[in-house]
Amino acid sequence: MEIRYDIGSRDPQSPRTAITIGAYDGVHIGHRTVIAEVRRLAAERGLASAVVTFDRHPASVVRPDSAPLLLTDSEQKLEQLATTGLDLTMVVPFD
Repeated sequence: MEIRYDIGSRDPQSPRTAITIGAYDGVHIGHRTVIAEVRRLAAERGLASAVVTFDRHPASVVRPDSAPLLLTDSEQKLEQLATTGLDLTMVVPFD
């Protein structure tokens, strides 16, 4: 799985991509179901499969007083996403 931290630097030769967007904290069975569907649709259409996620949980910025406690840190999240068979994970700064 390729990991990109600069989503603005897309290579024009990169394949078209099916994407899901979310915090993906914990990469639980619900996340894995969504990712499996993205992978299935991508394969069916000849696309790459990708997740766009954030360097921190959006709620920690938008509503810090009620932000959830995280299940995983960024490194653990990327390790878990790597087990899903995705082609690419893009990590977006959320501030």
